[in-house]
Amino acid sequence: MKADLHMHGPIGFQRYWIEKQGYGGQSRLLLLVEKARERDIDVCAITSEEFSIEKETVDDRLWAMCQDPKGSVKPEDTGWRRDSLGSNVLVMEKDGRPIYFVNGQTVIVMDNGKRYDHLVVGSNQVPNQMSLEDTLSFCEDHGLIQIAEHPLVESHFGIGENILLGSLNRYDAVEGHNAQLALPSWLKRVPLVGQYSRVANFEAQRFAKEHNKPWIATSDAHRIEDLGIAYIDIGIDLSSEESLLASLKANIGSGDFTNHEGYIPLRGLLDWYIKFRKGVLFHDFDKNN
Repeated sequence: MKADLHMHGPIGFQRYWIEKQGYGGQSRLLLLVEKARERDIDVCAITSEEFSIEKETVDDRLWAMCQDPKGSVKPEDTGWRRDSLGSNVLVMEKDGRPIYFVNGQTVIVMDNGKRYDHLVVGSNQVPNQMSLEDTLSFCEDHGLIQIAEHPLVESHFGIGENILLGSLNRYDAVEGHNAQLALPSWLKRVPLVGQYSRVANFEAQRFAKEHNKPWIATSDAHRIEDLGIAYIDIGIDLSSEESLLASLKANIGSGDFTNHEGYIPLRGLLDWYIKFRKGVLFHDFDKNN
């Protein structure tokens, strides 16, 4: 099965972001399932990221994805059926073919005064701002999949080689291909943007191979249309939520999957990034606007 395990959806689910990215008045869930079907993606982790993720708010991204605007064409209007395997897995089925959407989270780790991003699949309710040790232990206790998120992009909260190496045996995999790190390799030495070049992926893969750790490819998409531009092929037990997550964790940890690498088009990368920067600089966000 094809799985994209790091996908945020739009930049955010506040009304401003939805309108700015052209999703206003449309069912985001319908856009998502249609893109997943187009790309033959079977499993997609919808990744929440915020210092506080309250259930059933715009920061609870899988929940927010399912809230259809009034008057919009809903997935059910086009033959899709909604179901669930549990509280963390939404199932959308059409013509006998299901697509599974799983809660994920970029956990915000605070350790020795520094922030690190920590990718988790299976929940979006991991406490933020714990130490790395406490975060790893919490996720282990709850059977969650733990992935070192863009680990060598230290300017964007990557954990870095030295710290990662000290806890590497506790991660299931390294994110070795992030489709957003799409800038040409020759930009590597350019200040500020250099760490976001494709070289960051090559170096993460090198690190994983040197230390005999699986690495995975993900989209890290911030636009619905970029779902599945990078993914893995992996065997999954779909009989229950617990089986789905356990089989994902086991097969990722053993390296029993195949990576498929792709990159966001540079025009698309520039589009969402400019909208993001303008929004952050000039808009005052709350839970609704």
